[in-house]
Amino acid sequence: MAKFEDLNHDLLVNILDIFRDDYGALYNCSLVCKQFNILTSRLLYRRVVLSPPFSPVLNLRDRGTLTEPSQFTSACLPKYASLVEELRISGFLSPRPPPLNVFSTTLFNAVRAAFCRLRVVELTPNTYHEDVFTQTLQALGDTSTLRDLAVNSSCTDAPRAPLITRIGHLERLELWDPTRAMLELLPEWLQRLSSETLTELHIKGNCGSITPGVLTGFISSPLQHRLRALSLGLSYSLTHDHVFTFLGSFPQLEELELRYYWQLKEPTVRLTLSQLRKFTVLYAGTQAKREVLGLCKWMRKVVSSSPLEDLTVICDDGNNDDGNTGPNISFDSIVDHLSKKHAKTLRFLDLRSSYVGTTALKALLSTCLNVEVIYVSASKDALTIFEQLYGQLMNLRMAGFKVRNVKRNKYKFDRDRVRNLMMAGPPAFRKLIVNGTVWKGSWTTEPDGNVVFSVEIYRPNKLPWERE
Repeated sequence: MAKFEDLNHDLLVNILDIFRDDYGALYNCSLVCKQFNILTSRLLYRRVVLSPPFSPVLNLRDRGTLTEPSQFTSACLPKYASLVEELRISGFLSPRPPPLNVFSTTLFNAVRAAFCRLRVVELTPNTYHEDVFTQTLQALGDTSTLRDLAVNSSCTDAPRAPLITRIGHLERLELWDPTRAMLELLPEWLQRLSSETLTELHIKGNCGSITPGVLTGFISSPLQHRLRALSLGLSYSLTHDHVFTFLGSFPQLEELELRYYWQLKEPTVRLTLSQLRKFTVLYAGTQAKREVLGLCKWMRKVVSSSPLEDLTVICDDGNNDDGNTGPNISFDSIVDHLSKKHAKTLRFLDLRSSYVGTTALKALLSTCLNVEVIYVSASKDALTIFEQLYGQLMNLRMAGFKVRNVKRNKYKFDRDRVRNLMMAGPPAFRKLIVNGTVWKGSWTTEPDGNVVFSVEIYRPNKLPWERE
């Protein structure tokens, strides 16, 4: 029998790459032998995540030494530092100032000297000391490998905004809750970035400082021709017409994310996005039918001329998160539009927080035959309808349902029913979600050598710093 050490290197790389995003499995593989440890370390430390949990008590002994679970500390070691390509910092950092908190110095030294292959950096903590990233931003300005940057107000206030704008050669820029200081410098920075490499711009969260005049300042000739993905957060200063006029300046857009709020006046500007393939909508909870109809009509105006492949509609007010509270106002008008106008191109549909009526669901499953992933909120009859029609969805990989108007403890899906669904359905159908329970199917080998199809409730195997 061949030993692990005798296995072909290229074969092992391909096998371990299957677990690229399963940190728990990678960690277990790293304990097998020295060869496995070397190969899995490249995947384990490719992305370093630091996201301390909230603590209601101030620990006066905390000096930013990061005792909470994270691979950040070990990633700073010379053995692993050169493997780090992504650095993502979020959560609740200590607000204590230096020298009581040494984290800012540790991070600066790592970015300046150790993390020599950084391509992605995310600095979006919920709590922090105001100077925690000052030195790090200076170091990032001298980093030639950085291509993807995401920051929030911890990096965009008046003292730090000029440091941010020194960074060049970005392909993707993400700004959360942009400050006035950042917005004043942003047009010139975008002009420089778009002339080089920038193709994605995401301005998210609270964008109240963005007025029509500020929005117009973002438009430049290089950006108009290069931009492929765009996100725009919530600003009550912007009407639908302001946003549509702005979007019309970017005919090459392929991905778009917008935050919708209900307005009395409907948009009058005609929008043509002939390249748009992915559209994500965020909206607050709706309590009236006219609000839902207004939202659906607004979405139809955005995607009417697009070869739409992916539509995601997210209710982010926190009240309808489980899909079982609030009025069940149907989004059938947008579903009917998809069935009639985008049936040939639609592949991904996520309406988990948007109620879909029985008739609209039947039409969707009967016409959108190329769909790969579908997730909807519907009545208790939805699964029966799905069982009747899903056989013709030959590309289906995952289906999800949030069943409304029924008690969860009285609406259960047993393993045999799920197994029969997957066995009798499309060949790639391997994942079913019902009211938050995730079922995954796979072929397994029993001890006697027989190969059988089994279904289990999926529980992700993650390391402590990997959160849902």
